[in-house]
Amino acid sequence: MLDPIGSQVIDYVYAQMKISEKWSLRQERGFTWWGHTVAQRVWADPPREDNGQPITRIHVETDLLREVPDTLQLLTELGLVNRRATLSALVLDKGTRRLRYHSTVYAWPDGVTVSQPLAFSAATLQLGEAFMWAEAFAQTLGARVDESAHPVSGPRTEADEMVGWTYLLEETGRDQALLPPGTFEALAGRQPRPWVLATADDGGLTGEYPFFGPTPAVLCPRGRPQTALFQACYATHPQAGKGILLRLTLPLKSDPALPQSLNHQEATEWSGASLLGAWCHDEKGPTFVTFLPGILAVPWMVELLSWGANSRTQWAREALLPFQMALPLN
Repeated sequence: MLDPIGSQVIDYVYAQMKISEKWSLRQERGFTWWGHTVAQRVWADPPREDNGQPITRIHVETDLLREVPDTLQLLTELGLVNRRATLSALVLDKGTRRLRYHSTVYAWPDGVTVSQPLAFSAATLQLGEAFMWAEAFAQTLGARVDESAHPVSGPRTEADEMVGWTYLLEETGRDQALLPPGTFEALAGRQPRPWVLATADDGGLTGEYPFFGPTPAVLCPRGRPQTALFQACYATHPQAGKGILLRLTLPLKSDPALPQSLNHQEATEWSGASLLGAWCHDEKGPTFVTFLPGILAVPWMVELLSWGANSRTQWAREALLPFQMALPLN
């Protein structure tokens, strides 16, 4: 039986997306539906206690490709493509050779009204990205689009009105991404704070989270940072228009397999940080990228993701530090 927190988020997403019963299947802990030729699933894990309160993890997943080749080129391509992530990661299931978009949202009793629009936004953007990129990715990677059909209604030949970028973006327009003046500065000075050091101006914010240690980069020997670097700034996405780009970079050298491994772990394990974005390859180290389109570029969202980046840093440290001797520092 679906718990009250999960039920509120799942029902909200189903209603806001105006999903037709003809093209959907309700399950015990979520639903599957066909917005076009590929299926999307939204479901809730059983809740677990965290700091004395029940937390439910919501998953949003959209099929993309099947019969994906197992090559180093694939891992390299995914590490680059995920640099353009909005609120989802391209995650490879090595067992089934399927590639899917995946997001997670952690929901708690007092934060249901926060989790609901996050899950809805992730689902909407996933549909648009799958519709836009499936054929191109299939050709580039030598795979097949992971098309399927409703077990009763059959294949869907006409796309649902929710498919595409414009539904979410037209609510406020592509050019309305500016936060109120002083937002970044106020966030940098907020107490308690998740970082050991932060600087900000009207254009963005830079903060550092402890990874190997708490010493800020400016006080460390050149080339051996102890902290993960967080950056938030205004940017323009090639499809989503103007918004806010958030980046979290670990003080490690990234091999092609590491970002995809981290994406898969976050999609399947309890990290404590919502998977709203993707790990990707960057010359400065493995980097988690989130892009907030204009409609989502609001102060509380940036603050929420800055705390999420701190949780993600702690999770990554616990996941990777047992092997830190084999992971060279920058």
